[in-house]
Amino acid sequence: MADSSNDPRIIYFFFYGMIVIVGFLTIFSIMGKAADGDGFNEQLIANDLALGADLILGASGDVELVYNLNKSDKEINIAFLDPCTFGANIEGTSVYSGALAFCADDIGLTKEYFDYSSASRIVIEKKDGEFSVWGDDTV
Repeated sequence: MADSSNDPRIIYFFFYGMIVIVGFLTIFSIMGKAADGDGFNEQLIANDLALGADLILGASGDVELVYNLNKSDKEINIAFLDPCTFGANIEGTSVYSGALAFCADDIGLTKEYFDYSSASRIVIEKKDGEFSVWGDDTV
């Protein structure tokens, strides 16, 4: 007589169930962001900031760019990460669920990075051989 406690199908069934649950939760999260347009807004902001950084990094003099964020019902957190990466995500969601956009890294400049923070505007500045990005809450 076979012992059913050593049957590996029971263990496999449990792991298959967990994979299905995680897969459905991921799909529902992506569908929710697509329905609200939040994923598009995150990607748009990250791409705009990366393009602005590329513009400033290629400029020959001291330049400052101010990017005003539209205050909507959902706050968007912005980050400037190493190496020359802009991230945007909705406040209250995982950092890795947001959008990332990369800019051309200039190794000749000293950079100041900042972690995710909610701000009404983002200031990107190149001055005296230093490239810095920060969030500013003054309007």
